[in-house]
Amino acid sequence: MCKYYHFQFLCKKIEFTIVYYLIMINYKNE
Repeated sequence: MCKYYHFQFLCKKIEFTIVYYLIMINYKNE
């Protein structure tokens, strides 16, 4: 999916969202 130009922004947004949620989960656990 990320190979296609018109999906690159969407893929980057999804990657950022996943990282953001992982950080928030780790922050809550501490």
